[in-house]
Amino acid sequence: MRNAIKHETQNNISKIGVVIFDDGTVTGKVFRELTLTIMNLGAGEVYRMALLDRSGQPIHQAISEQLAEKHRRLWRWDVPDLGQRRACHLCHTLDLVAEVKQSLSHDMAKKRLKKWIEQWKPQSVADSWESSGWLPPPFPNKKMGKQRFAIYSSHPSGNDQATSVSEATSHDAQSTSDGIDENETNKNPFEIYHATSTSLAATTVEIRRITTKRTYPLDLAKKADREFTPETRLEILCTQLLLFFDEMRLHEKKDHFSCIMEQLWKAEKDSPISALAGLCMGLVDEILAEELKEAFEKYLSNNKMPILDALLALGLFRKRLTPQSTESLSRLSTENQDVPLGLYMLFSNHATEDTCLRSLFQIIGSTSREGHNSPLREILTKKDNSITSQQIMTIQIYLNGLVDALINFPSVFFRVTGAGTPDAKEHAKNISEFIRKLQNSSLHDSRTILTDIHSYLYDDSAGVMSKYWGSLCISIKSGNKISASFADIIAIIRKDASAKVASKYGQNISFLDNASKKAWLQSDGTSLREFELKLMDDKSAGMNEAIFLPSFTQICLRDVILNGIHADAQIRNPEHSESNTVAHMWYDVCLDDDKVSFKFINACKAIQEPKLDLYFDVFKRFGGTISSLTENTAIKPINYEGTPLYDRKLIEITMTIPTMNSVIRRPS
Repeated sequence: MRNAIKHETQNNISKIGVVIFDDGTVTGKVFRELTLTIMNLGAGEVYRMALLDRSGQPIHQAISEQLAEKHRRLWRWDVPDLGQRRACHLCHTLDLVAEVKQSLSHDMAKKRLKKWIEQWKPQSVADSWESSGWLPPPFPNKKMGKQRFAIYSSHPSGNDQATSVSEATSHDAQSTSDGIDENETNKNPFEIYHATSTSLAATTVEIRRITTKRTYPLDLAKKADREFTPETRLEILCTQLLLFFDEMRLHEKKDHFSCIMEQLWKAEKDSPISALAGLCMGLVDEILAEELKEAFEKYLSNNKMPILDALLALGLFRKRLTPQSTESLSRLSTENQDVPLGLYMLFSNHATEDTCLRSLFQIIGSTSREGHNSPLREILTKKDNSITSQQIMTIQIYLNGLVDALINFPSVFFRVTGAGTPDAKEHAKNISEFIRKLQNSSLHDSRTILTDIHSYLYDDSAGVMSKYWGSLCISIKSGNKISASFADIIAIIRKDASAKVASKYGQNISFLDNASKKAWLQSDGTSLREFELKLMDDKSAGMNEAIFLPSFTQICLRDVILNGIHADAQIRNPEHSESNTVAHMWYDVCLDDDKVSFKFINACKAIQEPKLDLYFDVFKRFGGTISSLTENTAIKPINYEGTPLYDRKLIEITMTIPTMNSVIRRPS
């Protein structure tokens, strides 16, 4: 280059000029650096030519005319690029969504988030450009695509006068063939008629970039008199956020995100642009999340179930809130509310048994009675033909969450009942087949499948959900005796006590004192008594409630009761000592708002902590408690003869078992 310039200069009186040609310039940086380098090599003039100029410079018409003498471009398109990966907002939120996807176990959520990433990840211009992103349909009429891009002012004469943003911009708008109707443009130099929303969104970006009209894009997206679809409005808003996010003030960001969520809720189906709107939620930080919290919380109680992308976007937003500022999804009220339940299903990870339990009973209801009003059952029992594609999607969200919960549910939780224990893996397999059929059926054909699903889950005689209620909880009905609900379990435990009594006393009769002999030996002095466990005061329930009673809770209850075989004497009812009835252990049971409390009392010489099974740690994690042994000094134990036992202590232990509602709403 230096030699060529030197050679040409020697044969000419004036310095030669050099032309730089490039297919496109984005920021103008390369052109500027090359110009300085070539002039330093001895060139007199440097001319630049580009097919596409995205530098956004210059803005003013007079300067543009001066620049055009040495800087020629076929098309000026003032849309900036997204930047390098480290500074690209879209790249940042793609990484964030990929991390969230890895933390989820819900099949629909993972597949849809994967689709988000595939649609909007960086692509090769050479071979993958048209396979991703957003290809919008054309506007159905010319009015919808109309846009006036000019700065308007009031002329001193009283007539409105329009001043073009820039001559280059106006000219380029007429010459653009992609998305702009050239014939319509020529009728008015200050109006263009876009063929697609992408052309409209791009020109809106240009107007914001080269003018001071920062509010113009948001105003355009919110205009009620424009017949834009939610997708068109979302495209305008998302492009503004991704390109100008760092330039926006807090209130601008808040307005854009509020409008995005509003339009997502209005969208009728998932699309690449609704996926982009969801990705934009990754730009929300904790400060912005707090500002948006009140505006977004209203969607949790919205009666309308939105598209899947809207749910995922709302879930991503809630993940940006600090734990102190939002209620855990596991504790949200989901009664007759599809949105919070759908969010919980989509964003749960069923790697832990407590999450599996919540998902199972959030869907089927915390009691068989509540199951009649569960969100899933309500949709399945629709008698008319009003079922919609949105409700089909909702059912699939619930069923996918149910399958995931059943697959990961620990079978050791199931208590053996007369109906046996549920086969969770088999049930998950069958429900997955229903989901597959729904995905491959028309809306009309799906009604038959929904009837089959309802029968499989909720049929009075063969519905599989009743097996989960029966093996994981016990129902207490208002007005009935509380103890009656536990009668079968108490009977099983008393049978287990026989072997324990034989082991402890059968071979050690000679070592027993008189009180212990009277307590455990019958009148013949050799035969062992049955373990006597009696109720102090049989209370009635004041409410309907379901008590969480899986296998490990029954084991813990058994261990506490079987500690009664260490009783050194039979005693009268501590609360009704006037009664002549005696037992080795007395118990009381009462129902509170969120738990059932068992109080056990027996007489012993010394306090010894009960030996509890390893399942106690699991029982405790789900909200159950077992108190330490304490001496009840207010009452002296009285034997069957009515005589106080001064050499014995009245020992008391309390066990609380949580209700199903309190278990499924406990924080993770």
